[in-house]
Order: sequence, then structure tokens, then C-alpha cells
Amino acid sequence: MDLAVFTANVRRADARNAALAQRCHEMSGEILKHVGTATVVRDLEYLSRVIQGEDTPINFWGFSYGTIVGSYFVNM
Repeated sequence: MDLAVFTANVRRADARNAALAQRCHEMSGEILKHVGTATVVRDLEYLSRVIQGEDTPINFWGFSYGTIVGSYFVNM
């Protein structure tokens, strides 16, 4: 592939991604600050307490992104 074509494609993709990110921010506003792995872990921990009980250990099995979630569980 020609380097100039590759560079042009990367710039177009970057522009599309920037436009998508801007649109997400416009549509989501303040909600975005509550989106992330730490928030997912806090939600899962809360659900576990409500469903399983306060003193029940969390039994979690994850792979791919779940590996990261599990790591957050351990560290939080």
C-alpha cells in the first residue's frame, strides 16, 4: 500500500472517530463521567450485596474485558 494512501486513510479514520466522540459527548453529557470500569465494579459489587447478602464473598469469573473487571475487583 502506498504510504500517502495509508496516511490519508488514517486521517479520515481519526476525523470520523473525533466526530463520533464529540457526538457521544453531546448526547451523553454528564452521564459520561459515570461510565468506566470502576463504575462497573461498584455496580456489580452493589448488586452482589443486594442479591447475595452483605457477608457473601463475590464469586466472579471473567475473560477478555472481564479480566480487567476482575483485576479492579481485587484492587478496589
